Amino acid sequence: MLDRIAILLLGLFAIQAVLNYGQAYLLSATGERAVAGVRQELFAKLLSMPPGFFADRRTGELTSRLTTDVGLLQGILSHQIAEFSRQVLALVGGIVMLTVSQPKLTLTALAVVPIAVGTALFFGRRLRSMSTGVQDKIAEATAVAEEAFSQIRTVQSFVRNPTNADALATGSAR
Repeated sequence: MLDRIAILLLGLFAIQAVLNYGQAYLLSATGERAVAGVRQELFAKLLSMPPGFFADRRTGELTSRLTTDVGLLQGILSHQIAEFSRQVLALVGGIVMLTVSQPKLTLTALAVVPIAVGTALFFGRRLRSMSTGVQDKIAEATAVAEEAFSQIRTVQSFVRNPTNADALATGSAR
């Protein structure tokens, strides 16, 4: 009997592995196609912007935004949505099972939920603002690097290499 259970479990694990692979593949392929469409539309929109738009922004910043922000969107579409739905399903299933087996324990556990949600919201907002700041610094550093590389002869002829290296490190042009 024990051998049969072990074989059955191995079979179930193999099926689960195949289904997880299929899910990851389909989500990645769908996310790739969606992001490719967004990237094309964003690029077309940028090309249609008036010249004043480009005068106010550096090329490196726009390029960085095009790659970094769209890359973040790709991560959300490909992985985080699947993980979120998996976690919601596990949460609902756990609450149902706990309610059926121990209703008093369920009430006690659910009393802690507002504290956990409040803490998550607080730290989530702080993390979002920090992430936006980091993205801005990356865009600025990319802009400085792209400008220096595109005008490398000018930078080297005025012996501005150390200044531009410092600007890249701090994310500000001089």
